[in-house]
Amino acid sequence: MRKKIFILLFILLGISSQGQVLIGLSVAEIKERYSDIKYNFKIITFHIDDVRGDVIAIDDERAELSLYLNSEGVCRTQVVEPYDEEALKYFVELYNKKLEVVSSTEWKAYFDNGVSLVELTYYKNIPPFFVWGEVTQ
Repeated sequence: MRKKIFILLFILLGISSQGQVLIGLSVAEIKERYSDIKYNFKIITFHIDDVRGDVIAIDDERAELSLYLNSEGVCRTQVVEPYDEEALKYFVELYNKKLEVVSSTEWKAYFDNGVSLVELTYYKNIPPFFVWGEVTQ
């Protein structure tokens, strides 16, 4: 429940981007990929109850991206919030082509070290967004 709360909190604050898979990358690797000045790249530390963590927020051309880091500074979860319906359609089509389709709102992404479940999430009064979960074996 706490995880969903802070994901929603950051989405509501306007923090979230592009559909690149960044799970498993370090802060340095992510900064290298988004070193161009056109990206609004910031690292935010959050504290919710006993939970503390860092989030990288990146603004891109189609969406906002929030990258949730583990204690070693490696991306473990990412949230992609498309800016509009056209961007949402772009990501759905991209995921349908590149990932295993589980349902109309879920996909599986396979990596060398496991699988990530990608979910398209809708809440009342909040634009839809994609959550890429932690890679599991």
